[in-house]
Amino acid sequence: MDEFGMPVEGLGLEVGWIDYDSTAWREHPDPDPDEGDDDEVPTPEWVKAIAGLDPDEEGWGDGGSKSFCPTGPGGGVDPSCSSGGGGSSEAPARMSSQQVLDKVQELGKENEARQESDKVERKKLTDEFKALEARYKAIDVPKDPAAYQAAQQAWLDERKANPGQSYQESMKSPLYAKMKAAEAPADPAAAAAAREKMQEQGKKVVEFNEKSREGADRIKEKVIEAIRVPQADRCKLEVHMEGKAKKAVVESNVELFQELVSKDALGGRTAVSFQVSKEDGRASYSDDDGVKLFSGSGKKTVLHEMGHWLEHKGPDIQQAFVAYRRRVTEGYGNRPKSLGKGYRDDEVYKERTDGKKWINKYMGKLYSGSSSTELLSMGLELLATKPTELAGRDPELFKLVVGACRGELRKR
Repeated sequence: MDEFGMPVEGLGLEVGWIDYDSTAWREHPDPDPDEGDDDEVPTPEWVKAIAGLDPDEEGWGDGGSKSFCPTGPGGGVDPSCSSGGGGSSEAPARMSSQQVLDKVQELGKENEARQESDKVERKKLTDEFKALEARYKAIDVPKDPAAYQAAQQAWLDERKANPGQSYQESMKSPLYAKMKAAEAPADPAAAAAAREKMQEQGKKVVEFNEKSREGADRIKEKVIEAIRVPQADRCKLEVHMEGKAKKAVVESNVELFQELVSKDALGGRTAVSFQVSKEDGRASYSDDDGVKLFSGSGKKTVLHEMGHWLEHKGPDIQQAFVAYRRRVTEGYGNRPKSLGKGYRDDEVYKERTDGKKWINKYMGKLYSGSSSTELLSMGLELLATKPTELAGRDPELFKLVVGACRGELRKR
């Protein structure tokens, strides 16, 4: 992540704050409020106040149509997404797991290059804005600062003495008018000219951020196109639910699952059951009970447990992931370790011994008396949320996950 980057949930891509929900910009006054005056990226409120732009009038709050959103906040399909606009609805031809890996890695490198280039240009534009802002602030100061401070204090004292008075009503006070008059700079014309130059530069920053977002969106669409299974090959699940507390979450993740998994991967077994409880508990999957969800089960949890369901659809799938885990953790003395805080004492994992680290140590979890793994379930989560990270950090696991989703492991 560069110093101006923010994560885009769903694809592991990173752009500026502009990829926040555009329909809720007022609720995101600053991606990093702790930075204060050192912020490098203009926020909506800042641009409105300083650069003279209203994000709503500029179209920032329009939302717009979305061609496809793999995940919303925290995982799962974003329910606000529509099916129209902005690109192809499916890959023109079904690709192998190797072809998908190659494409996603290529797009990941393209995005890194785009980020680096945009970082340089963004810094140049924001540095120019800061220089113009500093000049404006140096000119736009009261002609008599002491008189202004006295007038301001008098108005504040009046407000304090009238706590029931609204801000709008206080602006009608003669003391407010006196304060505003004392606020005038020594050279109003020079201050106005400096402000105009600053606003022009602010518009350039806004336009550049929009261009950067569009560039990220183009790459995002290509990644989505690569990881999705073509429409004709997608699986169609038969869903059975006990309890409706998580119905919308389940339905959105089933939709996502069907876009990532082909019919060939399931071997004709399409029935999946969900038991939803309003009680507290930890989500799980078993062949007998299906997917069990509880009150705290989030969007990513549903897709995670469906990954376990997929792993159990055939011995070839599970064996492939067991073999991978064994190979990357083998070695004398590599003993199981506790997963740590938040897990039971008997929950353990093995570290990798192949020179790499797990993206999440939970991927190396071992089950006593069972061949189950967390590799497909965790891998499916990453495929839906951070495919470029998975493809870059663990290409072999990426291929295994995509291969499982496309039925390739059944051919072994």
